[in-house]
Formats: sequence, structure tokens, C-alpha cells
Amino acid sequence: MNRREAIQRVTLMLGGVMSAPLMAGAMGEVLYTGESVAVAADQEALITELADVIIPTTSTPGAKAAGCVIAT
Repeated sequence: MNRREAIQRVTLMLGGVMSAPLMAGAMGEVLYTGESVAVAADQEALITELADVIIPTTSTPGAKAAGCVIAT
């Protein structure tokens, strides 16, 4: 198993964990009413670099080449 396959499998497993809160949100339930956390530019750059380490460029684009950014 290579790194991309492992990430795909973990993503599928986490999808089940995340589906309950997402479905509650889709049905109009309020789950969290706190403030959002602001992300500094240097933190965003660090996260982008980490994503590129996890998913490097091979025969397919890596995280940076694919335009991986965090939602703010």
C-alpha cells in the first residue's frame, strides 16, 4: 500500500465519523455557535508546506501543484 492509498482509506473511514455532524447541520441543527479562529499567513504557509510533504508531486500533481489551500 502506498501513501496515496492509505490517505484514501483513512479519508473513507473519517467520512463515517464526520457524516453525523454534517447531516445534523444539513437538517438545520446548530452544533457550534462559537467564534471562528483566524489563521495567520505564516500558519497558512506552514499548512501548505505540510500538505505538500504528505502529498508530494509524482506523476500526478502534489498538494501545492493542485492548489491546496485552507478555507478561512
